[in-house]
Amino acid sequence: MAASDTLASIDMAFMKLKQSVNPIDAVTFQSTTLEDVWKAALAIQQRQRESKSMNNMRRIEPFLKTLERYSKSIETLCNGTPYLPWIWAPIKLLLQLASAHANIFEKLLNAYAQIAESMPRFDRLQKTFQDHPDFQRVLVMVYSDILEFHTHAYQLFRRRASSTANLKLVWHVVFDSLWKDLDSRFSGILESLSRHRDLLDREASSINIAEARSARVRAEEDIARREKERQNYQLQDSITWLAITNDEQQEIREKLLRRRQSGTGEWLLQNAQIMSWTSDSRRHPIIWLNGIPGAGKTTLHRYSSQEDMLNFQ
Repeated sequence: MAASDTLASIDMAFMKLKQSVNPIDAVTFQSTTLEDVWKAALAIQQRQRESKSMNNMRRIEPFLKTLERYSKSIETLCNGTPYLPWIWAPIKLLLQLASAHANIFEKLLNAYAQIAESMPRFDRLQKTFQDHPDFQRVLVMVYSDILEFHTHAYQLFRRRASSTANLKLVWHVVFDSLWKDLDSRFSGILESLSRHRDLLDREASSINIAEARSARVRAEEDIARREKERQNYQLQDSITWLAITNDEQQEIREKLLRRRQSGTGEWLLQNAQIMSWTSDSRRHPIIWLNGIPGAGKTTLHRYSSQEDMLNFQ
């Protein structure tokens, strides 16, 4: 979604709510902070505690915390615009209007709790996907859903404020029928929020899977590269070793022979079995020496070769 399309979609939802709000409330909304909403909720809780008409105000906490996380994700898109406060500002007014009637207040708290449960967890995905087009698209759609609920709830609750004195007395009685009109719209909003949440989870999973696959491919390529380098090194080392000339080999043998201690190897040619075996002119005696490096094979070989009695392999 292009930046211009993003702002246009946000502006459409914003204007729909703003046009349904009276000018005084609009001014109040624009300056309302999320902290103001928290303070209003706590004040209502205190009044209910004093009047012993407590509702479970803790149900509003997940909703306000969810909005706080959401606002941090969308605030970049809302920079330089009046859009952000309208995410939470109507909540303060609606809580204050509903708090005088327990059953009405209960319905409103339940609605906010359901919205909180249906909203995507933007805070878990923001760092990874904040610039991803689908992530921004979901941010915008959720903004529209929240303001859609605010629009219809505001119209419903403000209807009481503009009613005649007699109607105000029975407003809480007819509220249930009025709420049913909102309830059908509210169900659609919850379904929309749930779809956005599932969409974002699927997108995050597919992107994570793709990134994990790419990381695995990169790791395999790196392993293959390092193995190829190791094989090339071994090959080059072998070629270098095999490239030693006969003169170089002869020089190595001479050095080893000069390092031989006097008497080393003489025991071999003085061995009775060896002497009997080598004295047979019909044979071409060959000895196969097998031993670890440094065992003295080369020394024995050079000494015996000097004596011209044995061929070594």
